[in-house]
Amino acid sequence: MTGLMRVFWSLLIHMGFILTATVLVYFLGGSENALLEAVRTQYADDPATLEEIRSAAVWKIIDWIVLSLAVSWILSSIWLLLAESQRPRSYQEGGSRRGLWVIFLVISLAAMTFIGWVVIWGNHVQGDLASAVLTASMLILGVSVLLVYWVATAVSVKTVMRPSVPLSNLLPGISKEKA
Repeated sequence: MTGLMRVFWSLLIHMGFILTATVLVYFLGGSENALLEAVRTQYADDPATLEEIRSAAVWKIIDWIVLSLAVSWILSSIWLLLAESQRPRSYQEGGSRRGLWVIFLVISLAAMTFIGWVVIWGNHVQGDLASAVLTASMLILGVSVLLVYWVATAVSVKTVMRPSVPLSNLLPGISKEKA
């Protein structure tokens, strides 16, 4: 299997996570109760404005999800291509890229935080949403970034390089070749 096919598999896995996280957040923020009490009180006599505020806030969170998971896909793709270029002589030598794997995971999490700061706090979305909705959205996204990066790299990497991905033996791989 070529490196581009591995990147494609990673993209498919990331798209599945984007869809799942987006649906969860959309339904989480789907009612008027997703807004702060002060916002609901201020616009109590204008339901159209309330809906506009709620919808804009939820879509900003969805933007955050898509951008963060896109960064995760880019980093996992770079790591997969680097792992593809390695020619370890044994399965044990296949763990040679674990440090780079961890660095890219940390960069993914840092990018998620930065994107959240720009998209959510930069647009004052936190001033409209109830803290429970914002906290749940952050947890959903944080867990999604961790899981999607791990799953995409563990499943897509060539068999001999699987030791570079922590706990990759818990997931099936898409390829059975050794090099």
